[in-house]
Amino acid sequence: MRYSALVLALAAACSHAAPKVETTESSVADNDITTEVQGDTMVRTYDLNHDHKPDDWKTYKLVHDPQDPTKTTEVLVKRELDTNFDGKIDVTTWYDEDGSKVKEAFDLDYDGKVDVIDTYEKNVLVRKQTLRGGPGNQVAFYEGGKKVRVERDARGAGKVDTWEYYEGGKLQRVGEDVDGDGIVDRWTKAKSDDDEDLAAQPKKAEAAKK
Repeated sequence: MRYSALVLALAAACSHAAPKVETTESSVADNDITTEVQGDTMVRTYDLNHDHKPDDWKTYKLVHDPQDPTKTTEVLVKRELDTNFDGKIDVTTWYDEDGSKVKEAFDLDYDGKVDVIDTYEKNVLVRKQTLRGGPGNQVAFYEGGKKVRVERDARGAGKVDTWEYYEGGKLQRVGEDVDGDGIVDRWTKAKSDDDEDLAAQPKKAEAAKK
C-alpha cells in the first residue's frame, strides 16, 4: 500500500505541468485545505488521501496580467509532497516561471533527510547528486539526457576520490585517487562487450570438446 502511494505521488510530482491560470474561486480544488496569500506569494495545501491533513503544498507567484491589471495569474514555482502520508515532505520540486522543472529533491527512505537532488535545464536532467551520509556520495553529470561523468567519494573522506567517464551511456574508464591528494593516480579501462565475448570464447571451445 505504501509503495502504491509512493508511485502515484511520484508520478504526480514528476509531471512537468506548471500551468498558469487566472486566480478565481473556481480554480480551487474540492480537496483544498487552505489558501494563504502573502504579498505576491500564494500557498495552497491539498489533502490527497482525505484524512484532513495536508499532503501536497503548492507555492505560486502571483503575477499581474500586463494586458488587464484587474487579473492575476498564478505561476507554480514550487511543489512539496508527502508521498507516504506521515506528515513529512518527501519530494520537493522547483520550477521556473515558464513552467520548466529546475530542481527536485527526494527523501527516499523517509528519514527526513534528502537522499537525491536532481538538477534540470529546460526540463532535461543535467546533474544528479546522491547523498548517502558516508561512503558512496556521488554526483553524476548528464549531457543530452545521457550520463557522461560521475564523481564519487568512495571512501567517505568528504572529497572526490573516484572519477568515472561514460560514452553513449556506457562506462569507458575509471580514475582513482589512491593517496588522497585529489589527483588521479590510477586509471582503469572498463571492460567492453567485445572483451567479455573474447574472454568467453576459450570456455565455449573447451565446452564444445566435452
